[in-house]
Order: sequence, then C-alpha cells, then structure tokens
Amino acid sequence: MPARDKISGLMQRRDKSHLDEEEIEVVLMNINEAVLVFTKDIYYISLACAKKLVQFHSDKVVLDKEYGSIIREFDYLFIHIVDRYASGICSEDVKENFIEKLGLSVINARINDCAEGMDNNLIEEARSYEIDCLNKRNIEYAKYKKLYADKGEGTKNTLFWEFGKKIVLDCLHSLNPAEIVYCASIGSDIITNVKIEKVLEEII
Repeated sequence: MPARDKISGLMQRRDKSHLDEEEIEVVLMNINEAVLVFTKDIYYISLACAKKLVQFHSDKVVLDKEYGSIIREFDYLFIHIVDRYASGICSEDVKENFIEKLGLSVINARINDCAEGMDNNLIEEARSYEIDCLNKRNIEYAKYKKLYADKGEGTKNTLFWEFGKKIVLDCLHSLNPAEIVYCASIGSDIITNVKIEKVLEEII
C-alpha cells in the first residue's frame, strides 16, 4: 500500500498505542514532508503579502524593522490557519507534532536570513522570542471563530479583519480603514487560492 494511502487512515486514529514502529515512522515521514512544503509556501507567501501591503501604504516610509515585523506577522497568521485546517484532518497528537515543527521551521528560515555574523546567544534569544510571539498569536487568533465575514455580515471579530487592524496599527502606525480592509483582503485571497486543506490531505 502506498505510504500516502496508508497514512490517511493512521492520521485519523485517536489512540496511537496500536501503531507499530513502521507505522509511526510513516507518520513522522509524512509530517516532515508537510513541514517542508508549508515552510516554503509560508516563507514566500508572507513576503509577497508584506510587499503588497507596503506598496499600498506607499505614501509613507516603511522602515526595514517594520517591514520585517509585517512579514513575521503574516508568518504567524498562516501558521495559525494551517493549524486550524489540520485540526479537521489529523488526530490531535499528530497535529500538535506537525504544527510545532512547522512553526520552528518557519522561524528558523527567517532567522537564517539575518543570522550571518550574529552571536549564537543572540540567535537563540531571537528564536525564543519568535516562538513566544507565535504562541501568543495562536492564543489571540483562536478567539476569532470565523476567518472572514459572510455576505451581509459585519467584519468585526473575524480573523482577517482583526489581523488587519493589528498589522496596520502596530506595524504601519496607521488607523486608515482602507489599509485595514486591504490587509484583511490579502490574507483572505491567499487562503482561497492556496487550498491549504487539499494540500494537507494530499500529504498527511
């Protein structure tokens, strides 16, 4: 039986005590494959989203530090969304293993971009800080049950709207509603086009 056919059944099991060593190895291999795929996707999608938002905000100067913060905030958002989708596909323990590895993989990819010449202690401090930020965002974003508003509904307390407010205020230091709407729409469009659930099902 192909590994991906086999894994589809394994992932749904709540009791992992019945898995033999070979089955566990298959699970871990598929988790690692999913981490690689989504790390690459999140890395480049967040860059593209940040670039779009900064271009929309073109009437003001965006400092390198702020630009980096925007990229990382999109990272946190997309990791959280992958977490949500994985909840409906994987068993809880597999999902936790996957998301923990994914978060660390994305964070390490960003740190590697600027780690040249940095002291190892500073790198570890940066990694710990990013992990803490990711955990805080996951807790915060879990409060918003809907990703975006349905037609005719208000946008308040939807994930993308609240995310847009946070980014525009904290990173761009703006209260421009048009920027909030644009930021929210960027995330919404990306999720619609990427088909996260389909990719997850194909891999794990």
